[in-house]
Amino acid sequence: LEDYARSGAEEDGRRVRALEKEGDRRRALTLDTLARAFATPIDRGAIHMAATAIDDVLNYAKTTVREME
Repeated sequence: LEDYARSGAEEDGRRVRALEKEGDRRRALTLDTLARAFATPIDRGAIHMAATAIDDVLNYAKTTVREME
């Protein structure tokens, strides 16, 4: 996002979108793994909240690129 904000280059915007899609994939994988796990080394709620918060940041980055365009 920082690179896109500095350059405005279409390629940098595409990179933000690609990273957001990868973030969606990883969030889904994390939450699926969490649902199937018998025990976790960290509180389940904390894992869920972290995965969701990271995805929210990536969504905001994608939205920012869209608004800047």
